[in-house]
Amino acid sequence: MKTVFVCLTMLFVSLFVYAANVPSLQGHYERYYNGQLDTNAAFIDLTRVDSSEYKLSGTSVWVGDSSSGFINIGEIDGVVTFNGNQINYDVDGCTLKILLNQNILVVSNDNGCGGLNVSFNGTYVKEQ
Repeated sequence: MKTVFVCLTMLFVSLFVYAANVPSLQGHYERYYNGQLDTNAAFIDLTRVDSSEYKLSGTSVWVGDSSSGFINIGEIDGVVTFNGNQINYDVDGCTLKILLNQNILVVSNDNGCGGLNVSFNGTYVKEQ
């Protein structure tokens, strides 16, 4: 019985230490292209709801001709659950696949998340 208790205690301590060292996913992420902020701006915000759920919201912009106002915008907003290091966003016909790697989000498979030429696809860096 003592062995089981000691093993469980060690497991809980290990999980606590791991959780304390994992960077928070919560934050504001900006899309980058070739090492610079993307000229077709996009951002994603993650706000923690509970231990495994986050509220995800964001905006993506495509600029055709800013002088004539030819700009299209897409928005996302919903609660998501992490599956390992991945989020599968699916709200109202808008779907995204988001991979998490420390302070970086890699978004792909954008389908139906904005106006003409608007996309959330790309690499996002967490702003400090």
